[in-house]
Amino acid sequence: MSRARAGFLGFAAALAVAACATREPFRDYAAIPSGRARLYVYRPASPVSPGQPNQVWLDGHELAALDPDGYVTLVLTPGAHQLDASRQPPDIANATRGRAVELHPDRATYCRLFGVPSVYGFRWDVRCSDDREEHADLRACHLAALHAEGHWEP
Repeated sequence: MSRARAGFLGFAAALAVAACATREPFRDYAAIPSGRARLYVYRPASPVSPGQPNQVWLDGHELAALDPDGYVTLVLTPGAHQLDASRQPPDIANATRGRAVELHPDRATYCRLFGVPSVYGFRWDVRCSDDREEHADLRACHLAALHAEGHWEP
């Protein structure tokens, strides 16, 4: 093997290790401040859904771009919120797009995002509940960054 090729392969391997090292794995469920609600949105890895990141919107604002096996968590005001997984910003006036999610005080809600094959390629489906064990695959995910413009609470 040539010295240049060996150097390139070593550099590529170092980049791969560095990329994995920056991904923070799920550690434990975060605390829920009194009177508030915690939302987890995650996208488990799946051979069926596309590999590229997917935009997730909350109440019309970009929440995060989730890779396969990515998740975000944040503290919100209890009540009705609109969660949408799409490549384009949601139209706030279009109430049929996205999914209404009811958050309850002092409880966590878990929302799983996954691609479903359709006539047009894929559509994104969101399944939510407050049953932690129903969403055990969250624990195999890695923390993603929240979109800064949302001013989200961790």
